[in-house]
Amino acid sequence: MYDLSKLVREIFGITLYTYQLKFLYDCLNNKQVIGSWSRQSGKSVTVAIFSIFEALKTPNGHVIIVAPTDRQSAELFIKISTFIENSPLRSEITNFTLRELTLKNGCRISAYPTGDRGENIRGLTANPALIIEEAAFVADNIVSQVLTPMVAATNGKIIKISTPFGHNNFYRSFNSPEWKAHRYTCWDAIAAGHMTKEFIDRVKNEAT
Repeated sequence: MYDLSKLVREIFGITLYTYQLKFLYDCLNNKQVIGSWSRQSGKSVTVAIFSIFEALKTPNGHVIIVAPTDRQSAELFIKISTFIENSPLRSEITNFTLRELTLKNGCRISAYPTGDRGENIRGLTANPALIIEEAAFVADNIVSQVLTPMVAATNGKIIKISTPFGHNNFYRSFNSPEWKAHRYTCWDAIAAGHMTKEFIDRVKNEAT
């Protein structure tokens, strides 16, 4: 059994919190994983590392990242590219653009916005993983008609991450026994030392 925390530390030079490691472990070992995270609690860092691990072990694959807007998908892609460029894995990159990189094994990591209808990404194939960033804000019909079919022929993984918002695809997946569900709030981030209670109290006092 490998030490996941040690592996991440040796490659990327960072120490993940316990809840990040739990989520990363389940993403590496399950087909459908969903994470309801509070803002600024480390979800993008965790998923960025997952994306890199999946790409390294899948020759000629395609890790696809989608988000409602170009800015949101780009933010996650920037984290991924930064992690690789600042690690011993930098030499594995053979091609690099603003929204896609290719590794020596032929696997690509790409980031796309879904837009309002998903028509710009229809027909793509994800192998080994499709990552849906801010999934609660992606329209249900895009998830069912455009995104889910991306793994139909590959039996690939689907990872949904988001802050919760309404009774939609994200809500239903989170409550389904077919999904490995994780929920992390600001209190988990405070316990890990990532946030302070003083900050949360100040925000609460300023809120309506």
